[in-house]
Amino acid sequence: MILSIFIVYFLTRGILRNVFVSFSHSFIFSENIYEKKLDALKLENLRLKLEQGKFRSLRRENKKLKRVLKFKKENKIDLIPLSVMSIEPSQFRRAILVSGGRDDNIKVNMYVLDEDSFLIGKISKVHRDFSEVVFIDDPSFSVPVKIDNSLGLLKGTLGGELKIFYIENKAVINKGDMVWTVSYYSHSNFLVGKVQYINKAPSSFFMDITVEPFSKLYPSKTVFAVR
Repeated sequence: MILSIFIVYFLTRGILRNVFVSFSHSFIFSENIYEKKLDALKLENLRLKLEQGKFRSLRRENKKLKRVLKFKKENKIDLIPLSVMSIEPSQFRRAILVSGGRDDNIKVNMYVLDEDSFLIGKISKVHRDFSEVVFIDDPSFSVPVKIDNSLGLLKGTLGGELKIFYIENKAVINKGDMVWTVSYYSHSNFLVGKVQYINKAPSSFFMDITVEPFSKLYPSKTVFAVR
């Protein structure tokens, strides 16, 4: 009787062990399949997100290009698209290198606009197939501007601020007034920014005017030279 019980016990334990091992293998196999499917779904989700991001980026670029073309048509100006090759940001130098040079009829002092048609800088050096654009906040940058009927000179500073010089204290200038270029190369004037701060010192003949630019400095892809 006792022997029978032991035999049944060992047989049952062996069967249970085999069942457990088989179940474990099946579980591990199923888990591996599940993990592979999950990884595949993650990769597919990532691919779809990247495709969606590319689509959104293309749509944004398309909208910007349409705005530029509309601006070009309305103002009857010739805009030359220039690809940004490199950026030279530093404490004393704020410039970019762009495609397009003498072979493309690019000239020094041509105004350069961003994709929203705001002034971003001007051509400072021209080579055969590339040029340098100095940004409006560069200390060497200067350009004649106007606020309503008042003319002045916009300059960049070491601190990165935009200042307007040589507008007399008696001129009527208000915070928020638009600042426009006075163009050399076309009949159009281009928007620079708005008056951010005004100081009229009694000891000075001219105002101290700080300008907030509208352009997004250091563009990543394309700028436009005004021919």
